Amino acid sequence: MPWSFKFCRGTSEYEWLMLVTQIIAVGVGTIAPAARWFTAIKFRCMKELKMVDKADFEVEKYWIQKLVEWKERPLALQRLGRRGRRFVHNLKYRTLDFCIGMQSGIVLISKLVRLISIFFVGQLLIFWYSCTRLERFLRTQENSLSNEPESETQRRTEMNLSRYVVHLQGEEGLVHLMKAQDCDATNHWFEMGVKEQPKHLIQFLEKSLYSKELKGVKEFDSDQVPCLDSQDPPNSWALPVVTLTAVAVAIPNIGHQAVQKLKYSVHEALMYIRVVENNLVDPKRDLKNSREAAEIVWSGIDLLNKWLDVDLRAMAREGKHPKDILEELSNIAKSKFKEVKRTELNKCLMDAPSKWPINAIAANSMYRICQSLLQEYRFKAGGSDEILFEKLSVMISDIISACLTNLKHVITKHCN
Repeated sequence: MPWSFKFCRGTSEYEWLMLVTQIIAVGVGTIAPAARWFTAIKFRCMKELKMVDKADFEVEKYWIQKLVEWKERPLALQRLGRRGRRFVHNLKYRTLDFCIGMQSGIVLISKLVRLISIFFVGQLLIFWYSCTRLERFLRTQENSLSNEPESETQRRTEMNLSRYVVHLQGEEGLVHLMKAQDCDATNHWFEMGVKEQPKHLIQFLEKSLYSKELKGVKEFDSDQVPCLDSQDPPNSWALPVVTLTAVAVAIPNIGHQAVQKLKYSVHEALMYIRVVENNLVDPKRDLKNSREAAEIVWSGIDLLNKWLDVDLRAMAREGKHPKDILEELSNIAKSKFKEVKRTELNKCLMDAPSKWPINAIAANSMYRICQSLLQEYRFKAGGSDEILFEKLSVMISDIISACLTNLKHVITKHCN
């Protein structure tokens, strides 16, 4: 008796659980399609009543385009005889005609259901739109009476973005609605762009504003500097920027604030340089190791003021002449390159320059830039610290500006 009672009790709990599960399933199965149906009606219901026309019962091309392509595509049936090929082709045509008719019928029935739904539900939605329009009108009147200036967000809302809305055939009437629905997201990106502008970078790039030639792009690496090996690895955009920044940090008699400002500007610039390098890749040039070298070197400069393991600020505190600083950095880079060649079993000679180890690429960049600066500028007995720092800043600004001219192509590529 106790056993049978437990069995009945267990069966009752199981049935109750199944009942609750079925209720939840029926609820979800009813609410989800109803929500989708109401959303579709809301998108298709205009803010004003309009007469039903012929276009409402047209089947757009994209609904049956693939089936039509299959119907028109010939079959490779060379082994069959003429009668066999004719039979198979006729069977294919009839089958696909039936599928096209079924697809067109489903689309037409769906449009009929939509029109019937709009006829009944549209009255309520039009009433809601009228109330919303009245509320907006009253709010506008209050703002005009209080002489409140129109916000930047409201002005952007009125921008004509219709030509940027992607829509299918037959959805021309939805362009305005889709633009209005996406207006908040568009304004969000506009506002985020305004709030998070790279202020240090914008101010820094003004150094290249008056010189449209961007001479620093060709001046940072002279062709007269001999190679440390048979040939040099290709340069990325980031590596010369980072190396020139390392040289600037090592210059003595430069204020801490000026050095930090330069580092902030380069840090903001590298974010955009990475975007350009990640999207505009030349398949003929392998820049993977060069870009990794720039990342590693910049991490040391940004966090520790070190180029590889060389303390740049300690070098600056020694107060040496800028020419001596450049010669010292050049010698250190040359010795590091030779050390890498010796420890890596002469890989620098065996592999292509783009495959060199990270330290070898960084050392080669530092050597060439220091030697190019030594050949380019004549250093006087005194007062050349600020001049060299300014020269390096302009050179860095020119390279960044030249790199950022590719942003237009990057944005176009992303949009496409």
